[in-house]
Amino acid sequence: MQWMNTRGRWVTAFAVLWAVFLGLSGGPGGQSAWAELMPVWTWMKGSPLFNRPGTHGTLGTPAEDNTPGAREKAVSWTDPSGALWLFGGSGYDGTRDRILLNDLWKYDPASGNWTWMKGTDSGLQPGTYSTLGTPNAINTPGVREGAVSWTDPSGALWLFGGYGWDVRGGAGWLNDLWKYDPASGNWTWIKGASVRNQRAVYGTPGIPAAANTPGARQDSVSWTDPSGALWLFGGLGYDGDQTGSLLNDLWKFDPVSGNWAWMKGSWGFYKPGTYGTLGTPETANTPGARQNSVSWTDPSGALWLFGGYGCDGTGDLSCLNDLWKYDPVSGNWTWMKGSWLRSQSGTYGILRTPEAANTPSPRFGPVSWTDPSGAFWLFGGYGYDGTRNYGNLSDLWKFDPVSGNWAWMSGPQTWNQSGTYDPTGTPEAGNTPGGRNGFVSWTDSSGGMWLFGGMFFSEPINFNLRNDLWRLSMLDRTLPVITLLGDASVTVECGDTYTDAGAEALDGVGRDLGEDIIVEGLPPAIPPAPGVWTVTYNVIDAAGYPAVEVSREVTVVDTTPPFITLAGSPEATVECGGIYTDAGATALDACDGDRTAD
Repeated sequence: MQWMNTRGRWVTAFAVLWAVFLGLSGGPGGQSAWAELMPVWTWMKGSPLFNRPGTHGTLGTPAEDNTPGAREKAVSWTDPSGALWLFGGSGYDGTRDRILLNDLWKYDPASGNWTWMKGTDSGLQPGTYSTLGTPNAINTPGVREGAVSWTDPSGALWLFGGYGWDVRGGAGWLNDLWKYDPASGNWTWIKGASVRNQRAVYGTPGIPAAANTPGARQDSVSWTDPSGALWLFGGLGYDGDQTGSLLNDLWKFDPVSGNWAWMKGSWGFYKPGTYGTLGTPETANTPGARQNSVSWTDPSGALWLFGGYGCDGTGDLSCLNDLWKYDPVSGNWTWMKGSWLRSQSGTYGILRTPEAANTPSPRFGPVSWTDPSGAFWLFGGYGYDGTRNYGNLSDLWKFDPVSGNWAWMSGPQTWNQSGTYDPTGTPEAGNTPGGRNGFVSWTDSSGGMWLFGGMFFSEPINFNLRNDLWRLSMLDRTLPVITLLGDASVTVECGDTYTDAGAEALDGVGRDLGEDIIVEGLPPAIPPAPGVWTVTYNVIDAAGYPAVEVSREVTVVDTTPPFITLAGSPEATVECGGIYTDAGATALDACDGDRTAD
């Protein structure tokens, strides 16, 4: 796989090998290969400096100079074509004002260009709601931060809530649900209120109803399940009594019926977690109230949740590192990993080595990805480093849902590390985005993992925002291996047909490279003379690593005597005294050909 960087050059020095993930998540053999995968970052776009304004260009027109302004708490989507979408957040508009935003952007990984698609490039804009359920070119969500997003199976982009401006320009928590159609470029107001600070209407647990709606909130977490249902958990906002607090309610939205169902959790506020027994699903289990967590959906459709800022098992508030799994079929939560108490230390273990004891430190505002093998990835956030200092993190983690083990894959164990920006647009081992929280992530259609923006908090109370775009790829550092099929030494009779048995090749993580094998020195299909041919086999994997060459010796021998064929009849009768003229014979050798003259 090749990538084009922002300067239009193909990146071939280090190929992106997302195919190597296939087979890495299944059992100890696969996990041992993690140590041979080196995560590398590529700085793709944006500035290495803090607090940069946006360059919006012309609405709907991609351009190399276009870039969103620095921001935090935006939302993101990936559409079916592989384009990356970004909306809103809190940050810098095109006039260098630091405000709430509602600009909608599209990034094309192939061209490396951003396009400003919708919303305003300057100033605070309230929402334009038009008619409920009807797409309209004038519709647009108001400025906001801390919303959540989904992509449905049709490729439509969904947006819910956040903290921002309602239809009247009033600031507060929102519970409006929007749908954006990338084909038409229109927003549709689907559900929820057009005004701020609405309480939740819970209804009956597990029963969808038209009147049901989550309360206005920000900093929730979301999932899309295999059926296309949209899920929502927790956040900071209003419960059923319109009390502003941290929440732990779980909701499900059916895009077909257009109804919400309250599925689990409390309709009250600041609820502690009920952890039960590690690894055991129970009806009573539920994560505590929290905000700024991250989520994944595994291949089976289970919903996973990690960390955030919220209530532990005793009701105390701080950063968390608990990992939870929700089964939509049984409706039960399972506490899978991490601590039931706040503010615990992480366990890093050995770099790129999964272990049962490993776990990321407590944090809020990281980002997450799911790779093509189904493994979960986690980066950064704000929380505790390896020595329990509290700050911006830049460590990268990988979790295998099959084994249940974490591995620390790259990045420092210490807080507040600055980014390292290689300007060549190629993946380099020394590159790093630096510590941050409140940023967004995408997984593109090829499995590539991306991040954008976020906040770097430093003393004394400096909230610096970023607008840099990064891509994470993997270098497979193991050599491919070639294995001969058949014998290493073969003897062939001269004149017989020779068919080579070939070879097979696998890269370091088991990917078949058989079609890429380079074969040299083959004898002709019908060897014309005795001799020795050395047939060599080699292959280069996608990361540019060659195998150790193997060879086969083919010896062509001539052990078959020539074949003589009489001309004429094998018997002749001649009259005594008559003249006898012999009809002669022909001689043919498998190697030497016609030997009649001899």
